[in-house]
Amino acid sequence: MMAIQTKATSPETDFTFDSATHTITGYVGSGGDVDIPPTISGVSVEHIGNSTFLNQTTVTSVTIPDSVTSIEYDAFFNCTALKSITIPNSVTSIEDLAFYNCTALENITIPGITTINAGVFAGCKALQSIIIPNSVTSMVDAAFVSCTALNSATFKGNAPTHWEDHVFDHAARDFKVYYYSENSGFTLPTFHDYPCVPLYQVNVAGTSDGIISASTERATVGSIINLTVSPNLGSSLYSLYYTDNSGKHTITNNSFLMPANDVTIYSNFTSSFVYVFFAFSFIFLFGLLSYALWFIFRNK
Repeated sequence: MMAIQTKATSPETDFTFDSATHTITGYVGSGGDVDIPPTISGVSVEHIGNSTFLNQTTVTSVTIPDSVTSIEYDAFFNCTALKSITIPNSVTSIEDLAFYNCTALENITIPGITTINAGVFAGCKALQSIIIPNSVTSMVDAAFVSCTALNSATFKGNAPTHWEDHVFDHAARDFKVYYYSENSGFTLPTFHDYPCVPLYQVNVAGTSDGIISASTERATVGSIINLTVSPNLGSSLYSLYYTDNSGKHTITNNSFLMPANDVTIYSNFTSSFVYVFFAFSFIFLFGLLSYALWFIFRNK
């Protein structure tokens, strides 16, 4: 049996650590992929301190353990080789400029914090999209300023009640704010001067005769929604349709254009003729064989 390999944490000696405050205060390792240990010398690591990774130009990825609750000021400031970082949901605070000028950062998952502070992701020039969790209620000045490749920010919850200036200034030319259509507080066609677009739900009703899957769970008006149909053995698709606020609509060629409403997709299946034919043929032949055997043995 092949052994399952797990990623080892970085050596404790790669970090300077204040055990009294449970805070990593510096990094002295060789860079590359950094996996921060949950404990150092038996003491839990709870904070990534001010300027811990400041100007580290050889660190390419960082994994933070779920013992950590805060990432402090300037923690990853100017880590220009940092491409990805894993932040657990245990983190409830990310302070100002924490990832400022991480120019190679391509993706990041924001945990369940309430505030995205000033300049936290400013200058992250490789970042193309960001999802804002529904816990966020405050967007502070210049949080994503000069993220020049950023073309979308998707809000999963209601609009933040506190909003300061320049949050997404100098993003990509086609930048848009997207929000879940059932949520409140957003304005059209712009939200705080940024183009704003609702995302409607694409729901698929269950069926016992096959599997229907949609190309996306959320879509903007006019998007093409493609469906993949996988009938169970002995079934074939009879009809597809969706319902929205305006009624029932037939789907042809397994695709449709998203309306300005949430939709639910339904399917009808029928028994496959070929399957039924072979099933009845088998039953007939089995019956005929049984009768022949009965007849032969009856006359012996």
